[in-house]
Amino acid sequence: MTRRYAYCALLFLLSLTTSLLAQTANTSLRGVIKDPSGAVVPGAAVTLTDNTTDKVVQTTSGSSGEYQFNQIPPAKYTIKVSVSGFADQSKVAELLVNQPATVDFELSVQASAEVINVSAEAQTLNTSDASLGNSVNNTMIQALPSEGRNVPELLALQPGVLYLGHDNEQAMDSRSGSVNGGRSDQGNVT
Repeated sequence: MTRRYAYCALLFLLSLTTSLLAQTANTSLRGVIKDPSGAVVPGAAVTLTDNTTDKVVQTTSGSSGEYQFNQIPPAKYTIKVSVSGFADQSKVAELLVNQPATVDFELSVQASAEVINVSAEAQTLNTSDASLGNSVNNTMIQALPSEGRNVPELLALQPGVLYLGHDNEQAMDSRSGSVNGGRSDQGNVT
């Protein structure tokens, strides 16, 4: 009997650790670097700079022009691409928690020593999975009328979210709602 209890306890502990490992607060960034004709550019130096802490991470594009940064903290980043024969290019992107972003670059041929800076915000596009998310900043939270600063009520501001609220007789908890048609117990509020 003791061996059976030990086996059950070990199985229980292993199930707890796998669920804890699945909850991360990081994100990832990837993209493809191309030239004006649409051909991929291998060997380009890609620099990712956190605008708040000035932390710099670097990588090089692969043989098919792709670059990737895994397990980076969510923040506003400046992404700079440089390679010989092409003008340097940089974009700014805000990366959100658990939302993989894709930022592609199309480099222009360098005629002389000039640097092209793109000042527009980069369109971060999640092309790797179906997750949906957005951040609500402090200014927006303070400006919106909200009874008791209920966080789940802020979810209704996101596209694809239906929040039923506490007035619904069927709702027994604050998770009563739906995200893109999913059940309330299939989502996570972080």
